[in-house]
Amino acid sequence: MIKRKSIETIEETASLKALIVADKHQELIIHLSKVLTTRGCLVKTANHADILHGEKFDYIFFLTDYTSAVNFFHKNLVSKGKFLFIEADTVEIINRVDIPFRILRIGNSGLWNTKELADKILKTIFSTSNAQIVDSRKGHLINPSPIRSIHKPAIKKPVIPASQIAVVTKKKTWKYKIIILIFIFTASVLLSGGYILWSIFSLKNSLLEVRKHFTASNWNEAGNDLIIAQNKINGLKKAYDIFWTLFIPLRDTQLIKDTGVLLAVTNNLLSSGNNFFISYREARNNQIIESERKIVTLSSSVDDAKKRIEQISLPFFSKIETLRFLTSIQDRLGKTIDILPVFRQMFFEKQVKTYLVLFQNNMELRPTGGFIGSFALLTVQEGKILELKIMDVYTADGQLKGHIDPPLPIRKYLSQPNFFLRDSNFDPDFGKSAALALWFIQKELGTTVDGVIGTNLFFVQELLRLTGPLNISDFNNETVTSDNFFFKAQFYAQNDFFPGSTQKKDFLNSVSNVLQLKLTNPADLPLLDLVTSVKRSLDEKNLLFWSSEPSVQNLIEEKGWGGRIVAIECVGEVKNCKADYLAISEANLGVNKANYFITKSVAIGKEVDGNGNLKTTVTLSYENRNIGDIFSGGPYVNYLRFFLPTIAIFDGLTLNNAVIPPSEIDTELYGGDKTSYGYLLRIAPENIASIKMSYTLPSFLTAEIFSYQFLFQKQPGDKISPLVLSVILPEELKMQPLNFRSTAEGDNELFFTTDTSVDRIFALEKK
Repeated sequence: MIKRKSIETIEETASLKALIVADKHQELIIHLSKVLTTRGCLVKTANHADILHGEKFDYIFFLTDYTSAVNFFHKNLVSKGKFLFIEADTVEIINRVDIPFRILRIGNSGLWNTKELADKILKTIFSTSNAQIVDSRKGHLINPSPIRSIHKPAIKKPVIPASQIAVVTKKKTWKYKIIILIFIFTASVLLSGGYILWSIFSLKNSLLEVRKHFTASNWNEAGNDLIIAQNKINGLKKAYDIFWTLFIPLRDTQLIKDTGVLLAVTNNLLSSGNNFFISYREARNNQIIESERKIVTLSSSVDDAKKRIEQISLPFFSKIETLRFLTSIQDRLGKTIDILPVFRQMFFEKQVKTYLVLFQNNMELRPTGGFIGSFALLTVQEGKILELKIMDVYTADGQLKGHIDPPLPIRKYLSQPNFFLRDSNFDPDFGKSAALALWFIQKELGTTVDGVIGTNLFFVQELLRLTGPLNISDFNNETVTSDNFFFKAQFYAQNDFFPGSTQKKDFLNSVSNVLQLKLTNPADLPLLDLVTSVKRSLDEKNLLFWSSEPSVQNLIEEKGWGGRIVAIECVGEVKNCKADYLAISEANLGVNKANYFITKSVAIGKEVDGNGNLKTTVTLSYENRNIGDIFSGGPYVNYLRFFLPTIAIFDGLTLNNAVIPPSEIDTELYGGDKTSYGYLLRIAPENIASIKMSYTLPSFLTAEIFSYQFLFQKQPGDKISPLVLSVILPEELKMQPLNFRSTAEGDNELFFTTDTSVDRIFALEKK
């Protein structure tokens, strides 16, 4: 299988970037880098000879020659960035008048303590002073030798020496100075700390607004909130930087460190969020590739934020609630990243593409989703719908010339001698059925398409749940909702029907037009919720894709969105593995919408005997809840097929514990590794039925087998039903589930309850 093309990821970050250029002073470089990193900067080091083509930095610290410094200043510093040249052990720039940046003269670097020098460097670069040159050179202090007096000392007088008075006065003066300094320091801490706390709570309120509007997909409000929050975080970071630089004794406290981390994380998220918001607008202008990159960057920022937030603890910060929100956003962004490559290649290419859209009514269930009562020709280019032409399938089928034999069950149970587009999805493999539908549409209408899209009632209901009620002015101002769409569509398909009537087609066209307006209106479009719904519909096979382009089709199948019947084989890196398989396909041949009233449950029991034979019993419990002939429900005439491994020994079928004669069971090889067993099941209204099927895989789980995988394939369009799996093992065979938790007690029985919403793989491994 062709591997899917990976999305090119451009790493983006809103963190400030710092560059340290030095040929020596390694201990200082390490300390300075550590301090800047703690404060949320991305730090890079280089030698003066390094050439950094086009890379820009917010802060540059230069500890080498002046000529190189000028070069780096002009080429590598962002606009309004900060550049500090540290002049050490040299007098190279004395008397220069064309200095473009601030200079710190430290003199002999050997006289400095590393931490002290780093603090001086940071204080200088962030200083608001206009001084171009800050001279902080240190030198050796030479204390002059005391001059000895040649005179004899004077006779002491019995008074207090003036020197002692001076000492006392000096001590009092220093005492007052210290008190004043402590007062100033305390006041500064309180004022600056209070301002920072006030700014944090103000920012918190803005972030709550961002969260509220972002979650509700109110993009205009979210965009404005992001800009406000971004301005607040920029001001807060500046205040924090000054606080961190000035109040050295407090910078190593956990509160200050965690606040710095939170500010850096928030700044990064806000910047990425702004880029995401811009990318949403760009997506509407068909800059889809750039939008993908922005979304990938935002997802990466959210992931990084979660990891860093896990490590902090602040009294004013709700960590659990924040992590829960970020997880929900990351989940929806992940779904967006997952579907964008396929959608980009199918709908956002520059060339015009036309798709055959099959509206499969799954209330009249057929193998790939439902009866094809209508279809559409969808023409798109660069993400825009150029045309959506909806047609009744009988109109197209009436134009087919010649005779084609239908599948045996169609001919046998429907007494229909001809094959048409409306029955083209009788093969449970959507890829095969889609290719056949494409052939029919070309023969009937002379139209060539680039692919086929299969959809059903459940997908339309998902869209209607997002958009809310639709007002259909063309049809007596009908209000269409997710709950009544099926009934409204059936009403206009059947009420006052006559040959040649276009009422059903006109109703679907009107609904489609109003739905398009809702989904393309930026103010109304809940983007992330829409992506989640589309992804769920793809996973649950209520939306299926087939493309005539092999590369696109390979990507669709890799995602599992092509509705294909897969080969029977173990997946993943496993050794000595045995693969088991079951697919159940239903086809409503009752010419009614009975599936609306059908409920079903699936129970699968597996038992391994001492010889390794694996016997499987499948029980399907049906109930037809239709009362009489209400709404054309009627009896459920179900052509039921079980697809099993070809090596399996079919043990037979029973209906309500009565054995079904083999003559009533259709047997057919399928796909080279499977055999299908078909039976026409009838369930009258207000009746139940239990049908059991069993098969055996001989000598299947023997001593040399290490692992076992059982794949249950879900039928597209089928309602979600309860699914129960039980596995009974002999005493000598100890196996454990790898991807589910058994609720049974004991080592030799495994029991699992789930549903049929998606394909299920149950993996076991020897202990």
